[in-house]
Amino acid sequence: MRAAIIGTGMIAGIHADAIRSCGGEIVLAVSRTLEGAQKFAGRYGIPSSSDRLLPEELEDVDAIYICTPPETHLEYFRISAEAGKAVFCEKPLALSASDAEEICRIAEETGIFAAVDFNNRFYHSVNLMKEKLSGIGGPVLVNGRYYQEAIKKLLGS
Repeated sequence: MRAAIIGTGMIAGIHADAIRSCGGEIVLAVSRTLEGAQKFAGRYGIPSSSDRLLPEELEDVDAIYICTPPETHLEYFRISAEAGKAVFCEKPLALSASDAEEICRIAEETGIFAAVDFNNRFYHSVNLMKEKLSGIGGPVLVNGRYYQEAIKKLLGS
């Protein structure tokens, strides 16, 4: 699978790692700034980067991962679907019911594969917890909190 990632924030990095761990290849990074796209592409060895999603850049792409703020999802989803690409959209799908309905309508009309991510299974902390609990055998209640902004500050992002 050849993928494009739109967005270059923390969650895009998690998707990049997940795509590569499953044997996928990331061929395009798109960000709101060319500098941001180039920096992300350099970090993950992605051969192409851009500051906008252009249909002509998607010819060799099988799937598009939308990892941008939710108010941009509809625009990127429309371009991706009209190019006939599978789309994996980060949560939340949209900020309004009308945008979510429009995304669903576009997916149905184009017949593309479309999915929304509601899973943190690729997070290191989740995998570590799974490993630690694997030998317990029996019901376990785990209550966790994820402080994204605090993590960003710790990592200097």
